[in-house]
Amino acid sequence: MTSQQAAKNFKKSTVPGVLITQFVDDIPEGCSTPDFERKPLTLTLQEGKNAVFRGVVTGVPTPAIKWTRVQGGMDDPAKYETFFDSVTREFVLQINNLTTKDSDLYRCFAVNEYGEASCSAGLRIIQVGFKRKAKYVPVHAADELKKKLQDSRRMLKKRAPLPKPKPLDKEAVWQLLLHADRRDYEKICLKYGIVDFRGMLRKLQELRKDTETEQGELIHSIKNFEHIKVNREGNATFSLEMDLKNSKSKVYLLKDGERLRYGTGDEYRKHCLRQIGKKYNFIVNDVQPEDAGVYQVRVEDVPVFSTELDVESIPVRFEKPLQDVRCPEEGDAVFECILRTPCYDAVWLHRTHPLEPSERHQISATPDGLTHKLVVKNVVPPDNGMYTLDTGLCSSNAWLIVEQPVQVEYNM
Repeated sequence: MTSQQAAKNFKKSTVPGVLITQFVDDIPEGCSTPDFERKPLTLTLQEGKNAVFRGVVTGVPTPAIKWTRVQGGMDDPAKYETFFDSVTREFVLQINNLTTKDSDLYRCFAVNEYGEASCSAGLRIIQVGFKRKAKYVPVHAADELKKKLQDSRRMLKKRAPLPKPKPLDKEAVWQLLLHADRRDYEKICLKYGIVDFRGMLRKLQELRKDTETEQGELIHSIKNFEHIKVNREGNATFSLEMDLKNSKSKVYLLKDGERLRYGTGDEYRKHCLRQIGKKYNFIVNDVQPEDAGVYQVRVEDVPVFSTELDVESIPVRFEKPLQDVRCPEEGDAVFECILRTPCYDAVWLHRTHPLEPSERHQISATPDGLTHKLVVKNVVPPDNGMYTLDTGLCSSNAWLIVEQPVQVEYNM
C-alpha cells in the first residue's frame, strides 16, 4: 500500500485546530480514529520555569502519542519529559528549565491503526529582566515611521524569537542548492553554515552530473521548475514539468526528509498534487508556521526537485479584521481583531503615529498571538481618526468616531 493509498480522507474534529486523517475506508464497529477531547494550550512563560502541555485524547484502540517541535529534536530526557496522568487522563509534555531557545511551535500526534490526529501549541519565552520602554514620539516623515515600526518589532522580537530553521542533513542542503537560483546561493550558504563558496560550486558541478545520470534512468526530461510561493489565500504552490519513462513510477513528496501523504482528487487535503499532462503542481493548503521547511519531490528514491518555504514568507492573515468604532466622548473605545496565524510583534498606530502601552492606550494580545486588542480610554475629539494593526506583512484598519454630547438650546 502506497502512502497515497494509505490516507483516504480528512475528518473534522469537534475541537478547532485539530486535524484528523483517516487511514482506511471502513472502521470496524466499536473502533475509531484518534481525536483530541482537549488539546494542549499555547503558553507564555519566563526563563527558568517549566512548561507543561496537557492534552486529552480519545480513540479505539488507544492511540500512541508523539510530541515534536519545529526547530529540531527532543532527544534530551532530562529536558523533555512525556507521561500519562491516569487521574486526569491527560497526556503530558513537560519542558524543564526554559530558555529563549525553547520558543517554538510544538506538535502532538495521536496515532492508531485507523488514523491520526494532530494539533499544535506555541511556547513563548519572556526573558527575565526585560522591560519594554514606554515611549511616544510623534513622527511625520514616511522614513521615520518605517524606522519606528522596525525598532518596535525588533524590541518585541527579543521576547518572542522567530523559529529558527530546522536542522537539515547535508544531503538535503545540497539538494536545495542544486535546484536554487544562483542569486540565492549566498543566502542558503549563510543560513546553513557553508563557508567554502568555491568548494561549494565545485561540488555542485559534480553533484549535478551524478543527479542527471540517476534521473536519466527514470525520466525522459525535467524542466520549468517553479519554487514555492504563497498566494493571498494562504496556500503555497510549487511545480515542475516531468516526462516519466514509466507512468507507474511512484512520485513522493517529502518535508524535511519525512514523507508526506498527499491527495490527487477533488477532496480537500493539506497536501495535494494536481497533475495536468506532464506538469506536476504541488499545493500546501492553509499554510501555518509549522509548515515551513524544505520540500522535496522524488521519483522512486531519486530526488528531482527541492524548494524551501521560509517561515517569514507565511503571511499573517485576518480571521476577523478591525471594525469601525463609534464612542461617546469620555467613553472607552475598543478595537479588536483576530488573526489566522500567530503574530507576536504587531504594532498599533493612530493615523501615522505608533502607539505604546500607557494608561490611555491599553494594548494586549492573547498568548497564542491570534487575538489583538487596543482600548483607548476616556476618548476625546483628538482621538478621532484611523487606527491600524500592522503585522509587517499586512495590516487592518478602522475608524474611531468620537461622538460629542448634543447641546440643547432652550428659548426663553
